[in-house]
Amino acid sequence: MRKRPSRNYNLIKFVAADVFPPSCELAMDILRLMSAYNDISEVLDWMIGTRSITTKRIASRKARIRMSIQNRMLLGFLHETFRVIDQLQGTAEFKEVKERLPERGIRSLKNLQLASGGEEPIRSRIKLTRDSVAFHYDRESFAKGASIYSSLFTERTKAASEIIFESGSRAYFFYPEQVREIVAFGFIEGDSGDQIPVKLGQFLTEAQKLMHEVGCFLDQLLPIYIEIKGLEPALRYESLTE
Repeated sequence: MRKRPSRNYNLIKFVAADVFPPSCELAMDILRLMSAYNDISEVLDWMIGTRSITTKRIASRKARIRMSIQNRMLLGFLHETFRVIDQLQGTAEFKEVKERLPERGIRSLKNLQLASGGEEPIRSRIKLTRDSVAFHYDRESFAKGASIYSSLFTERTKAASEIIFESGSRAYFFYPEQVREIVAFGFIEGDSGDQIPVKLGQFLTEAQKLMHEVGCFLDQLLPIYIEIKGLEPALRYESLTE
C-alpha cells in the first residue's frame, strides 16, 4: 500500500471554559457556527469521496440511494446554519463585531444573506425539503413527488423503479429516493428526466459555495472575537507534521 504523504498542521490550544464561556452568547453562537462548518464539510467530503462512477447496475443503485441520503443530510445542516447566522446577527455583541469585520468578512456575510433572498433563494428550498422529505415523511409531499416523477418521462413505462434484495443482507428501496429527489430539488410538471443530474449537480455546487463562505466568515470572525475578549494570552500555538 502506498504511504500517504505527511501533512502540515497548525494548532491553537486553549482551556475551553476560558475561551468559550457558556454564559457568553457570542461565544456559543461562534461554537454553533463551527459545528455547522464541521457538519457541512464532513458531508461534502463524504459525498465527493464516494462518488466514484460505476457501470454495474446494482452498485449504481446503491450509490444513488447513498447520494440521496447525503444530499438530505446536507440540506438539514444548511437549514440549521442559516438559523445560527440569523440568531448571531440578532445579538447586541455582534453589532460591535460587524463594525470590525474586514471587507472579506462583510462580503462572506452578504453572500450568506443573499442565499436567503432573491427570486429562488436556496434557503426556502432547503426549508421546504427539510420539513417535507428530509427529516419528515409528509404524505402530501410524497404524493406530489410521485406524481411529478411519472410526468418527467414522455413514455409512462420509462418512469420505472425497483426493489433490490441482497442475499443474506438487506433490502434497497430505490423508488423513495427518486420521489424525494423530486421534492428536494424543485422539479415541476414539464421538467424532463434529463434535468435530474443537472439539478443535483447545481445543488452540490451551491452547497460547496455556501460552505466556503461559512469558512471565510469564521476566519474573519474568530480574530475579532479574540481581540474583543482579550483572549490572546489564553491561546497556545503549535505546528506539527504527521
